[in-house]
Amino acid sequence: MSRLPTLLGSFAWMIVFAVTSSGFADWPQYSGPDGAYTPPVTGLALVEDANAIERVWVSEYDQIGQGKFGAMARRFAESHPRGDLAPFGGMSWPVIADGIVYQVHFIAKYRSDDRSSDHNSAFGAVADDVLVAIDAATGKTLWVKKHEGSGLTWWQTKRGGWGASAAVADGKVIHVGTAGNVWCYNAKTGEEVWASALGKTHEGLSRLRDKLTAEGKSLTGMLQVHPVIVGGVVVAASPGKKLASLHGLELKSGKLLWTAESVIEPGVTPGLWKHDGATDLIVHDGGGTITCPAPETGKPRWTFSVPANDLISPIIEGDILLLNVDGKTSDPKHRGRYGGIRLKPDGAELAWTLPDNPLYGKEYTKDHGGSRRAIGRDGRFIIAVDGPNKQTDPNRVDNLRLLVVDAQTGKVLDETPHGPDIGAASGTPALSAMLLAEDRLIAHVDPVHATRPSGITLFRYADGKLTFLSNKADWPDDPTAGGYDVNYTHAYSDGRIYLRTASGQIACYDLRRSK
Repeated sequence: MSRLPTLLGSFAWMIVFAVTSSGFADWPQYSGPDGAYTPPVTGLALVEDANAIERVWVSEYDQIGQGKFGAMARRFAESHPRGDLAPFGGMSWPVIADGIVYQVHFIAKYRSDDRSSDHNSAFGAVADDVLVAIDAATGKTLWVKKHEGSGLTWWQTKRGGWGASAAVADGKVIHVGTAGNVWCYNAKTGEEVWASALGKTHEGLSRLRDKLTAEGKSLTGMLQVHPVIVGGVVVAASPGKKLASLHGLELKSGKLLWTAESVIEPGVTPGLWKHDGATDLIVHDGGGTITCPAPETGKPRWTFSVPANDLISPIIEGDILLLNVDGKTSDPKHRGRYGGIRLKPDGAELAWTLPDNPLYGKEYTKDHGGSRRAIGRDGRFIIAVDGPNKQTDPNRVDNLRLLVVDAQTGKVLDETPHGPDIGAASGTPALSAMLLAEDRLIAHVDPVHATRPSGITLFRYADGKLTFLSNKADWPDDPTAGGYDVNYTHAYSDGRIYLRTASGQIACYDLRRSK
Protein backbone atom coordinates (compact mmCIF):
# COMPACT_ATOMS: atom_id res chain seq x y z
CA MET A 1 0.00 0.00 0.00
CA SER A 2 1.33 3.47 -0.82
CA ARG A 3 1.87 5.73 2.14
CA LEU A 4 1.04 9.39 2.60
CA PRO A 5 3.96 11.77 1.99
CA THR A 6 5.92 13.33 4.81
CA LEU A 7 9.14 15.26 5.14
CA LEU A 8 9.56 14.34 8.77
CA GLY A 9 11.86 11.34 8.55
CA SER A 10 11.55 9.57 11.87
CA PHE A 11 9.86 12.56 13.45
CA ALA A 12 6.24 13.65 13.24
CA TRP A 13 3.54 15.42 15.06
CA MET A 14 1.01 14.18 17.59
CA ILE A 15 -2.72 14.17 17.80
CA VAL A 16 -4.81 13.50 20.90
CA PHE A 17 -7.92 11.42 21.22
CA ALA A 18 -10.62 11.89 23.91
CA VAL A 19 -13.89 10.36 25.02
CA THR A 20 -15.94 11.24 28.03
CA SER A 21 -18.38 9.16 30.03
CA SER A 22 -20.71 12.12 30.61
CA GLY A 23 -22.48 14.71 28.45
CA PHE A 24 -24.02 12.32 25.94
CA ALA A 25 -26.01 15.18 24.39
CA ASP A 26 -22.72 16.84 23.43
CA TRP A 27 -20.06 16.11 20.82
CA PRO A 28 -16.92 16.23 23.02
CA GLN A 29 -14.52 14.73 20.50
CA TYR A 30 -14.09 14.27 16.77
CA SER A 31 -15.90 10.93 16.79
CA GLY A 32 -18.84 12.19 18.81
CA PRO A 33 -20.42 10.87 22.01
CA ASP A 34 -18.82 7.58 23.08
CA GLY A 35 -16.66 7.62 19.94
CA ALA A 36 -19.51 6.22 17.84
CA TYR A 37 -19.95 9.14 15.37
CA THR A 38 -23.67 9.03 16.18
CA PRO A 39 -25.67 11.01 18.77
CA PRO A 40 -28.15 9.22 21.04
CA VAL A 41 -31.82 9.07 20.04
CA THR A 42 -33.86 11.47 22.18
CA GLY A 43 -37.15 11.70 20.26
CA LEU A 44 -36.46 15.23 19.02
CA ALA A 45 -38.40 16.03 15.82
CA LEU A 46 -36.14 17.22 12.99
CA VAL A 47 -37.10 18.94 9.75
CA GLU A 48 -38.13 17.03 6.64
CA ASP A 49 -37.46 19.92 4.24
CA ALA A 50 -33.74 20.71 4.01
CA ASN A 51 -34.68 24.27 3.08
CA ALA A 52 -36.19 24.68 6.55
CA ILE A 53 -32.77 24.33 8.16
CA GLU A 54 -32.02 27.71 9.71
CA ARG A 55 -28.70 29.33 10.37
CA VAL A 56 -28.65 30.46 14.00
CA TRP A 57 -25.32 32.28 14.04
CA VAL A 58 -21.89 32.61 12.51
CA SER A 59 -19.09 33.05 15.01
CA GLU A 60 -17.63 36.49 15.53
CA TYR A 61 -14.24 34.75 15.55
CA ASP A 62 -13.12 34.50 11.91
CA GLN A 63 -9.45 33.49 12.03
CA ILE A 64 -9.79 29.70 11.67
CA GLY A 65 -8.91 29.63 7.99
CA GLN A 66 -9.67 27.04 5.36
CA GLY A 67 -9.42 23.33 6.06
CA LYS A 68 -9.67 21.45 2.77
CA PHE A 69 -7.36 23.46 0.58
CA GLY A 70 -6.17 22.90 -2.95
CA ALA A 71 -9.09 22.71 -5.36
CA MET A 72 -10.69 25.73 -3.64
CA ALA A 73 -7.48 27.72 -3.14
CA ARG A 74 -8.21 30.35 -5.78
CA ARG A 75 -11.86 30.74 -4.77
CA PHE A 76 -10.95 31.17 -1.11
CA ALA A 77 -8.12 33.61 -1.78
CA GLU A 78 -10.36 35.80 -3.94
CA SER A 79 -13.37 35.72 -1.61
CA HIS A 80 -11.81 35.86 1.83
CA PRO A 81 -8.56 37.88 1.97
CA ARG A 82 -7.22 37.76 5.49
CA GLY A 83 -3.97 39.74 5.65
CA ASP A 84 -1.89 37.96 8.28
CA LEU A 85 -4.08 34.86 8.20
CA ALA A 86 -3.02 32.09 5.84
CA PRO A 87 -5.81 30.62 3.68
CA PHE A 88 -5.59 27.35 5.55
CA GLY A 89 -5.66 26.46 9.24
CA GLY A 90 -5.47 22.70 9.49
CA MET A 91 -8.15 20.01 9.40
CA SER A 92 -9.37 20.06 12.96
CA TRP A 93 -13.14 20.11 13.45
CA PRO A 94 -15.46 21.63 16.06
CA VAL A 95 -16.34 19.79 19.26
CA ILE A 96 -18.92 20.85 21.84
CA ALA A 97 -19.26 20.22 25.57
CA ASP A 98 -21.37 21.92 28.25
CA GLY A 99 -22.46 24.79 26.01
CA ILE A 100 -19.01 25.60 24.60
CA VAL A 101 -17.71 24.95 21.08
CA TYR A 102 -13.94 24.38 20.84
CA GLN A 103 -11.92 24.77 17.66
CA VAL A 104 -8.22 24.08 17.14
CA HIS A 105 -6.35 25.70 14.25
CA PHE A 106 -3.00 27.15 13.31
CA ILE A 107 -2.02 30.44 11.69
CA ALA A 108 0.90 30.22 9.28
CA LYS A 109 3.36 33.09 9.23
CA TYR A 110 4.30 34.94 6.05
CA ARG A 111 7.94 34.81 5.03
CA SER A 112 8.17 38.58 4.68
CA ASP A 113 6.12 41.76 4.76
CA ASP A 114 4.83 41.00 1.27
CA ARG A 115 1.20 39.85 1.84
CA SER A 116 0.14 39.92 -1.80
CA SER A 117 0.13 36.15 -2.34
CA ASP A 118 -1.95 33.42 -0.76
CA HIS A 119 0.10 30.68 -2.40
CA ASN A 120 2.04 28.29 -0.19
CA SER A 121 5.31 29.86 -1.32
CA ALA A 122 4.33 32.98 0.64
CA PHE A 123 4.45 31.21 3.98
CA GLY A 124 7.34 29.99 6.07
CA ALA A 125 7.66 27.10 8.50
CA VAL A 126 6.62 28.98 11.65
CA ALA A 127 2.99 28.98 12.83
CA ASP A 128 0.91 29.97 15.84
CA ASP A 129 -1.03 27.18 17.59
CA VAL A 130 -4.54 28.36 18.53
CA LEU A 131 -7.52 27.05 20.51
CA VAL A 132 -10.70 29.14 20.58
CA ALA A 133 -13.74 28.64 22.84
CA ILE A 134 -17.09 29.88 21.49
CA ASP A 135 -20.47 30.21 23.22
CA ALA A 136 -22.68 27.54 21.62
CA ALA A 137 -25.82 29.64 22.13
CA THR A 138 -24.63 32.91 20.62
CA GLY A 139 -21.43 32.39 18.64
CA LYS A 140 -19.61 34.90 20.84
CA THR A 141 -15.94 34.30 21.64
CA LEU A 142 -15.36 33.21 25.26
CA TRP A 143 -11.58 32.91 25.23
CA VAL A 144 -8.65 32.29 22.90
CA LYS A 145 -5.35 30.53 23.63
CA LYS A 146 -2.69 31.51 21.11
CA HIS A 147 0.88 30.22 21.31
CA GLU A 148 2.92 32.61 19.19
CA GLY A 149 5.53 30.90 17.04
CA SER A 150 5.23 27.56 18.83
CA GLY A 151 3.91 25.71 15.83
CA LEU A 152 4.93 24.37 12.45
CA THR A 153 3.21 25.27 9.18
CA TRP A 154 1.83 22.19 7.43
CA TRP A 155 0.89 23.14 3.88
CA GLN A 156 -2.30 21.28 3.04
CA THR A 157 -2.18 19.70 -0.41
CA LYS A 158 -5.08 18.03 -2.19
CA ARG A 159 -4.91 14.90 -0.04
CA GLY A 160 -2.59 15.98 2.71
CA GLY A 161 -2.91 18.22 5.73
CA TRP A 162 -2.62 18.33 9.48
CA GLY A 163 -5.54 18.10 11.89
CA ALA A 164 -6.02 17.62 15.62
CA SER A 165 -9.47 18.37 16.96
CA ALA A 166 -9.88 19.40 20.58
CA ALA A 167 -10.99 16.74 23.05
CA VAL A 168 -13.00 17.35 26.23
CA ALA A 169 -13.29 15.14 29.30
CA ASP A 170 -13.62 15.59 33.07
CA GLY A 171 -13.77 19.38 32.84
CA LYS A 172 -10.57 19.56 30.80
CA VAL A 173 -9.95 20.38 27.15
CA ILE A 174 -6.90 19.01 25.33
CA HIS A 175 -5.13 21.04 22.66
CA VAL A 176 -2.42 19.43 20.53
CA GLY A 177 -0.06 21.71 18.66
CA THR A 178 1.49 21.34 15.24
CA ALA A 179 5.01 20.73 16.61
CA GLY A 180 4.29 18.09 19.25
CA ASN A 181 3.22 20.36 22.12
CA VAL A 182 0.21 19.37 24.23
CA TRP A 183 -1.75 21.73 26.45
CA CYS A 184 -4.53 20.96 28.92
CA TYR A 185 -6.90 23.74 29.99
CA ASN A 186 -9.84 24.16 32.31
CA ALA A 187 -12.64 23.64 29.79
CA LYS A 188 -14.75 26.48 31.21
CA THR A 189 -12.23 29.19 32.01
CA GLY A 190 -9.30 28.39 29.70
CA GLU A 191 -6.87 28.39 32.62
CA GLU A 192 -3.87 26.18 31.86
CA VAL A 193 -3.80 22.92 33.86
CA TRP A 194 -0.59 21.52 32.39
CA ALA A 195 1.68 21.69 29.37
CA SER A 196 3.53 18.72 27.94
CA ALA A 197 5.28 17.50 24.81
CA LEU A 198 6.23 14.25 23.16
CA GLY A 199 9.92 14.39 23.94
CA LYS A 200 11.96 13.38 20.90
CA THR A 201 9.05 14.06 18.53
CA HIS A 202 8.72 17.64 19.75
CA GLU A 203 12.48 18.12 19.67
CA GLY A 204 12.72 16.74 16.14
CA LEU A 205 9.88 18.93 14.87
CA SER A 206 11.46 21.99 16.41
CA ARG A 207 14.75 21.24 14.65
CA LEU A 208 12.88 20.64 11.40
CA ARG A 209 11.10 23.98 11.73
CA ASP A 210 14.45 25.74 12.20
CA LYS A 211 15.94 23.94 9.20
CA LEU A 212 12.99 24.79 6.94
CA THR A 213 13.05 28.39 8.10
CA ALA A 214 16.73 28.68 7.22
CA GLU A 215 16.00 27.18 3.80
CA GLY A 216 12.97 29.41 3.19
CA LYS A 217 10.57 26.47 2.96
CA SER A 218 7.35 25.22 4.50
CA LEU A 219 6.31 21.63 5.13
CA THR A 220 4.02 19.37 3.13
CA GLY A 221 2.76 16.44 5.15
CA MET A 222 -0.32 14.59 6.31
CA LEU A 223 -1.91 13.35 9.52
CA GLN A 224 -5.59 13.35 10.34
CA VAL A 225 -5.94 11.35 13.53
CA HIS A 226 -8.34 12.82 16.04
CA PRO A 227 -9.15 12.71 19.75
CA VAL A 228 -9.12 9.66 23.11
CA ILE A 229 -9.09 9.79 26.86
CA VAL A 230 -9.80 6.35 28.28
CA GLY A 231 -9.62 5.63 31.98
CA GLY A 232 -7.65 8.79 32.70
CA VAL A 233 -5.14 8.15 29.90
CA VAL A 234 -4.80 10.48 26.93
CA VAL A 235 -3.84 8.51 23.83
CA ALA A 236 -1.77 10.39 21.27
CA ALA A 237 -0.14 9.60 17.93
CA SER A 238 3.21 10.56 16.42
CA PRO A 239 3.66 9.45 12.79
CA GLY A 240 6.98 8.41 11.34
CA LYS A 241 8.11 7.53 7.84
CA LYS A 242 5.28 5.04 7.33
CA LEU A 243 3.08 4.17 10.30
CA ALA A 244 2.20 6.29 13.30
CA SER A 245 3.06 5.38 16.87
CA LEU A 246 0.69 5.71 19.81
CA HIS A 247 1.52 7.27 23.17
CA GLY A 248 -0.34 7.30 26.46
CA LEU A 249 -0.21 10.38 28.69
CA GLU A 250 -1.72 10.77 32.13
CA LEU A 251 -4.74 13.08 31.88
CA LYS A 252 -4.15 14.43 35.37
CA SER A 253 -0.55 15.52 34.82
CA GLY A 254 0.46 15.09 31.15
CA LYS A 255 3.14 12.55 32.11
CA LEU A 256 4.12 10.17 29.29
CA LEU A 257 3.18 6.63 30.37
CA TRP A 258 3.84 4.44 27.34
CA THR A 259 4.65 4.28 23.63
CA ALA A 260 3.50 1.71 21.06
CA GLU A 261 5.60 1.96 17.91
CA SER A 262 4.23 1.91 14.35
CA VAL A 263 0.70 0.59 14.85
CA ILE A 264 -1.65 2.98 13.06
CA GLU A 265 -2.15 4.43 9.59
CA PRO A 266 -1.67 8.23 9.60
CA GLY A 267 -5.16 9.53 8.98
CA VAL A 268 -7.03 6.82 10.92
CA THR A 269 -8.69 7.80 14.19
CA PRO A 270 -8.69 4.94 16.75
CA GLY A 271 -12.03 3.28 17.31
CA LEU A 272 -13.49 2.80 20.80
CA TRP A 273 -14.80 -0.69 21.54
CA LYS A 274 -16.94 -0.90 24.66
CA HIS A 275 -17.39 -4.40 26.06
CA ASP A 276 -17.76 -6.14 29.42
CA GLY A 277 -17.55 -2.85 31.31
CA ALA A 278 -14.27 -1.87 29.61
CA THR A 279 -13.22 0.34 26.70
CA ASP A 280 -10.43 -0.74 24.35
CA LEU A 281 -8.80 0.92 21.38
CA ILE A 282 -9.14 -0.54 17.89
CA VAL A 283 -6.61 0.64 15.29
CA HIS A 284 -5.38 -0.54 11.91
CA ASP A 285 -2.30 0.08 9.79
CA GLY A 286 -4.06 0.71 6.46
CA GLY A 287 -2.70 -2.56 5.11
CA GLY A 288 -5.03 -5.07 6.76
CA THR A 289 -3.50 -5.47 10.24
CA ILE A 290 -5.88 -4.62 13.08
CA THR A 291 -4.61 -4.16 16.64
CA CYS A 292 -6.31 -3.83 20.02
CA PRO A 293 -3.93 -1.85 22.28
CA ALA A 294 -4.69 -1.71 26.00
CA PRO A 295 -5.30 1.96 26.92
CA GLU A 296 -3.48 1.63 30.24
CA THR A 297 -0.26 0.10 28.85
CA GLY A 298 -0.33 0.40 25.07
CA LYS A 299 0.47 -3.29 24.77
CA PRO A 300 -1.56 -5.17 22.15
CA ARG A 301 -4.17 -7.53 23.54
CA TRP A 302 -4.30 -9.14 20.09
CA THR A 303 -3.79 -8.54 16.36
CA PHE A 304 -5.84 -9.74 13.39
CA SER A 305 -5.29 -9.43 9.64
CA VAL A 306 -7.47 -9.25 6.51
CA PRO A 307 -6.20 -9.25 2.88
CA ALA A 308 -7.19 -5.68 2.07
CA ASN A 309 -6.10 -2.05 2.38
CA ASP A 310 -8.28 0.69 3.83
CA LEU A 311 -8.06 4.31 4.95
CA ILE A 312 -11.29 4.75 6.91
CA SER A 313 -11.35 5.06 10.67
CA PRO A 314 -12.90 2.11 12.52
CA ILE A 315 -16.71 2.10 12.64
CA ILE A 316 -17.86 -0.22 15.45
CA GLU A 317 -21.43 -1.31 16.16
CA GLY A 318 -21.67 -3.58 19.19
CA ASP A 319 -18.90 -6.14 18.72
CA ILE A 320 -18.64 -5.73 14.92
CA LEU A 321 -15.96 -3.63 13.22
CA LEU A 322 -16.76 -2.43 9.70
CA LEU A 323 -13.79 -2.33 7.32
CA ASN A 324 -12.69 -3.24 3.82
CA VAL A 325 -11.87 -6.95 4.06
CA ASP A 326 -11.42 -8.00 0.41
CA GLY A 327 -8.91 -6.47 -1.99
CA LYS A 328 -9.56 -9.04 -4.74
CA THR A 329 -13.03 -8.31 -6.06
CA SER A 330 -14.49 -8.71 -9.53
CA ASP A 331 -13.75 -4.99 -10.01
CA PRO A 332 -10.13 -4.84 -8.82
CA LYS A 333 -9.61 -1.22 -9.88
CA HIS A 334 -9.08 -0.03 -6.32
CA ARG A 335 -12.36 -1.60 -5.27
CA GLY A 336 -12.78 -3.81 -2.24
CA ARG A 337 -15.73 -5.04 -0.17
CA TYR A 338 -16.94 -4.05 3.24
CA GLY A 339 -17.05 -6.79 5.81
CA GLY A 340 -17.85 -7.27 9.47
CA ILE A 341 -15.08 -8.34 11.87
CA ARG A 342 -16.25 -9.74 15.19
CA LEU A 343 -14.23 -8.35 18.10
CA LYS A 344 -13.54 -10.53 21.14
CA PRO A 345 -11.48 -10.00 24.31
CA ASP A 346 -8.88 -12.50 23.08
CA GLY A 347 -8.96 -11.86 19.34
CA ALA A 348 -11.11 -11.24 16.28
CA GLU A 349 -12.68 -13.17 13.42
CA LEU A 350 -14.28 -12.39 10.07
CA ALA A 351 -18.03 -12.57 10.55
CA TRP A 352 -19.31 -11.69 7.06
CA THR A 353 -18.49 -10.01 3.75
CA LEU A 354 -20.85 -8.11 1.47
CA PRO A 355 -21.70 -9.88 -1.82
CA ASP A 356 -19.16 -9.47 -4.63
CA ASN A 357 -21.43 -7.06 -6.47
CA PRO A 358 -19.81 -4.19 -8.42
CA LEU A 359 -22.53 -1.89 -7.06
CA TYR A 360 -21.24 -2.60 -3.53
CA GLY A 361 -17.64 -1.61 -4.22
CA LYS A 362 -15.50 0.02 -1.50
CA GLU A 363 -12.86 2.44 -2.79
CA TYR A 364 -9.64 2.42 -0.82
CA THR A 365 -7.48 5.00 -2.60
CA LYS A 366 -6.31 8.23 -0.99
CA ASP A 367 -8.53 10.09 -3.45
CA HIS A 368 -11.78 8.83 -1.95
CA GLY A 369 -11.12 6.05 0.50
CA GLY A 370 -10.57 8.09 3.64
CA SER A 371 -13.87 9.96 3.90
CA ARG A 372 -16.28 8.50 6.43
CA ARG A 373 -19.42 7.30 4.67
CA ALA A 374 -20.63 4.63 7.08
CA ILE A 375 -22.56 4.81 10.36
CA GLY A 376 -23.55 2.23 12.96
CA ARG A 377 -26.63 2.31 15.21
CA ASP A 378 -29.17 -0.10 16.69
CA GLY A 379 -27.45 -3.23 15.39
CA ARG A 380 -27.20 -1.97 11.80
CA PHE A 381 -24.75 -0.17 9.54
CA ILE A 382 -25.74 2.46 7.00
CA ILE A 383 -23.14 2.41 4.22
CA ALA A 384 -22.69 4.64 1.19
CA VAL A 385 -20.99 2.14 -1.11
CA ASP A 386 -18.82 3.56 -3.88
CA GLY A 387 -20.19 1.50 -6.73
CA PRO A 388 -18.28 0.70 -9.93
CA ASN A 389 -15.15 2.56 -10.90
CA LYS A 390 -16.01 6.02 -12.22
CA GLN A 391 -13.61 5.65 -15.15
CA THR A 392 -15.26 2.48 -16.43
CA ASP A 393 -18.95 2.89 -15.56
CA PRO A 394 -20.93 5.41 -17.67
CA ASN A 395 -23.93 4.99 -15.32
CA ARG A 396 -21.98 5.37 -12.09
CA VAL A 397 -24.19 8.16 -10.68
CA ASP A 398 -27.36 6.12 -11.18
CA ASN A 399 -25.65 3.07 -9.71
CA LEU A 400 -24.61 4.63 -6.38
CA ARG A 401 -26.31 3.00 -3.40
CA LEU A 402 -27.03 3.53 0.29
CA LEU A 403 -27.21 0.17 2.07
CA VAL A 404 -28.70 -0.74 5.42
CA VAL A 405 -26.89 -3.84 6.65
CA ASP A 406 -27.48 -6.11 9.65
CA ALA A 407 -24.32 -5.71 11.73
CA GLN A 408 -24.29 -9.29 12.99
CA THR A 409 -25.03 -11.15 9.76
CA GLY A 410 -24.13 -8.74 6.93
CA LYS A 411 -27.57 -9.19 5.36
CA VAL A 412 -28.56 -6.23 3.18
CA LEU A 413 -31.86 -5.04 4.65
CA ASP A 414 -32.41 -2.04 2.39
CA GLU A 415 -30.85 -0.69 -0.81
CA THR A 416 -31.54 2.90 -1.85
CA PRO A 417 -30.10 4.54 -4.99
CA HIS A 418 -28.82 7.93 -3.94
CA GLY A 419 -26.77 9.29 -6.84
CA PRO A 420 -29.48 11.33 -8.61
CA ASP A 421 -30.93 12.69 -5.35
CA ILE A 422 -27.62 13.74 -3.85
CA GLY A 423 -26.23 14.88 -7.19
CA ALA A 424 -29.16 17.25 -7.58
CA ALA A 425 -28.07 19.01 -4.40
CA SER A 426 -24.67 20.08 -5.67
CA GLY A 427 -23.92 18.92 -9.20
CA THR A 428 -21.89 15.97 -7.92
CA PRO A 429 -22.93 12.77 -6.14
CA ALA A 430 -19.75 12.56 -4.06
CA LEU A 431 -20.57 12.22 -0.35
CA SER A 432 -18.19 13.85 2.11
CA ALA A 433 -19.75 12.74 5.40
CA MET A 434 -22.97 11.43 6.90
CA LEU A 435 -24.71 12.08 10.21
CA LEU A 436 -27.54 9.94 11.62
CA ALA A 437 -29.50 12.10 14.06
CA GLU A 438 -32.84 10.89 15.41
CA ASP A 439 -34.67 9.49 12.33
CA ARG A 440 -32.80 11.65 9.83
CA LEU A 441 -29.83 10.65 7.74
CA ILE A 442 -28.04 13.88 6.82
CA ALA A 443 -25.81 13.43 3.78
CA HIS A 444 -23.35 16.26 3.20
CA VAL A 445 -22.14 16.48 -0.37
CA ASP A 446 -18.63 17.25 -1.62
CA PRO A 447 -18.30 21.03 -1.25
CA VAL A 448 -14.98 21.27 -3.08
CA HIS A 449 -15.68 19.93 -6.57
CA ALA A 450 -19.37 20.73 -6.74
CA THR A 451 -20.75 23.25 -9.21
CA ARG A 452 -22.30 25.03 -6.22
CA PRO A 453 -20.70 25.71 -2.84
CA SER A 454 -22.20 22.70 -1.07
CA GLY A 455 -25.27 20.55 -0.73
CA ILE A 456 -27.21 18.58 1.84
CA THR A 457 -29.69 15.75 1.36
CA LEU A 458 -32.10 14.43 3.98
CA PHE A 459 -33.40 10.86 4.21
CA ARG A 460 -35.88 9.44 6.69
CA TYR A 461 -34.54 6.39 8.51
CA ALA A 462 -37.21 4.19 10.07
CA ASP A 463 -37.65 0.45 10.57
CA GLY A 464 -34.33 -0.23 8.89
CA LYS A 465 -35.25 1.59 5.68
CA LEU A 466 -34.21 4.87 4.07
CA THR A 467 -36.58 7.22 2.23
CA PHE A 468 -35.47 10.31 0.33
CA LEU A 469 -37.02 13.51 1.72
CA SER A 470 -35.38 16.63 0.28
CA ASN A 471 -32.19 18.41 -0.59
CA LYS A 472 -30.78 21.90 -0.43
CA ALA A 473 -28.29 23.03 -3.03
CA ASP A 474 -26.66 25.99 -1.28
CA TRP A 475 -26.19 24.78 2.28
CA PRO A 476 -24.29 26.17 4.04
CA ASP A 477 -23.81 29.76 2.90
CA ASP A 478 -20.06 29.24 2.58
CA PRO A 479 -18.39 26.06 1.35
CA THR A 480 -17.40 23.90 4.27
CA ALA A 481 -13.81 23.11 5.03
CA GLY A 482 -13.84 19.52 3.86
CA GLY A 483 -14.19 17.53 0.68
CA TYR A 484 -14.86 14.07 -0.69
CA ASP A 485 -11.35 12.92 0.18
CA VAL A 486 -11.30 14.45 3.69
CA ASN A 487 -12.26 12.48 6.77
CA TYR A 488 -14.36 14.90 8.80
CA THR A 489 -17.46 15.29 10.96
CA HIS A 490 -19.69 18.10 12.12
CA ALA A 491 -20.43 18.52 15.82
CA TYR A 492 -24.10 17.81 16.65
CA SER A 493 -25.92 18.59 19.88
CA ASP A 494 -29.65 18.80 20.65
CA GLY A 495 -30.81 19.38 17.10
CA ARG A 496 -28.06 21.79 16.07
CA ILE A 497 -25.00 21.27 13.87
CA TYR A 498 -21.78 23.22 14.35
CA LEU A 499 -19.44 23.27 11.36
CA ARG A 500 -16.53 25.14 9.87
CA THR A 501 -16.96 27.42 6.90
CA ALA A 502 -14.51 28.55 4.26
CA SER A 503 -14.74 32.07 5.69
CA GLY A 504 -12.68 30.93 8.67
CA GLN A 505 -15.62 30.81 11.08
CA ILE A 506 -17.95 28.37 12.84
CA ALA A 507 -21.61 28.28 11.75
CA CYS A 508 -24.50 26.91 13.80
CA TYR A 509 -27.55 25.48 12.03
CA ASP A 510 -30.86 24.44 13.61
CA LEU A 511 -32.37 21.18 12.33
CA ARG A 512 -35.27 21.09 14.78
CA ARG A 513 -38.81 21.07 13.41
CA SER A 514 -39.96 23.29 16.27
CA LYS A 515 -37.54 26.17 16.84
